[in-house]
Amino acid sequence: ERRFGDDDVAAFDAIRGKPSLSDTLYKWLGRTPMENDIVENVIRRLLSYGVGRELTYHDRFVIDEVYKQAESNGFKMQDIIVSICLSDVFREETQPGQAKRD
Repeated sequence: ERRFGDDDVAAFDAIRGKPSLSDTLYKWLGRTPMENDIVENVIRRLLSYGVGRELTYHDRFVIDEVYKQAESNGFKMQDIIVSICLSDVFREETQPGQAKRD
């Protein structure tokens, strides 16, 4: 016996002319929540790689700042990388002649 699932509900809503929940969220937010998580994860990984260490609790402010800048520029990868390179955390960790912290 076949049961109705989310795909069926979305199909029925589309037939009746109602937008699905995901379409409504995308319209309101411009991105789905999962896409926001993916962008933040990419920023975290690039920053961690760039500074050569695991991120700490204090790095969340940099991540939020880079995310906001990326959002205002349309989430372009080049802008994300430039924002990370210009961040205080990156510039402090990568100064020549400075001993690495443990």
